[in-house]
Formats: sequence, structure tokens, C-alpha cells
Amino acid sequence: KLHLDGRVFSQSEIDVETNQHRLVQEQKEKVLKDKLPPDYCGPCFGAQESDDQCCQTCDEVLLAYAKKRWKSDLLRYTAEQCIREGRDKLEPKKMTR
Repeated sequence: KLHLDGRVFSQSEIDVETNQHRLVQEQKEKVLKDKLPPDYCGPCFGAQESDDQCCQTCDEVLLAYAKKRWKSDLLRYTAEQCIREGRDKLEPKKMTR
């Protein structure tokens, strides 16, 4: 693996990146395993219109972001609602000619 300037990644840099990826995967597995309490109020990740607004689904998070006109491309991979709904496994769009 190479840095943008062409230098080769050291083994320690590769280890750090691998460990970061492993932590992200463990967090996703925890989200999938945990049961939601009856009074669950899902986060809108700063895009809520009021302090008491909840985003229970991935679509609600995406809609809140759309209303703010915020970029939401990576939300499906990071928002707990999208992970829980399995939307984090969608393939990224392919580049076309």
C-alpha cells in the first residue's frame, strides 16, 4: 500500500489501519446485537430540527440531512439506524464512462 506521495506504508501504519477497521466492525456488530429499549430515541447526528426530534430509521436520518442540505453519502455506512437495517452493506455506486 502506498501513501499519496508514493511512499510505502510501514508495517506499523498498516497495523494501525487494520486495528481501526476491526474496531469499526466490532462497533457495528454491537449495534446489531443490542436490543432497543421501548423508549429509544435514535440520533439524527446533528440534523434534527428540534432538541426532542428522534430519527428512528435510516430514511429519517437521510431525510433530516436532506432538509439541512447536508451531504449524506457516507451515512448509510455509519449511522446506527442504517447499520441495523443492513443498508451499510450496499455497494457504492460504480463509476461510469
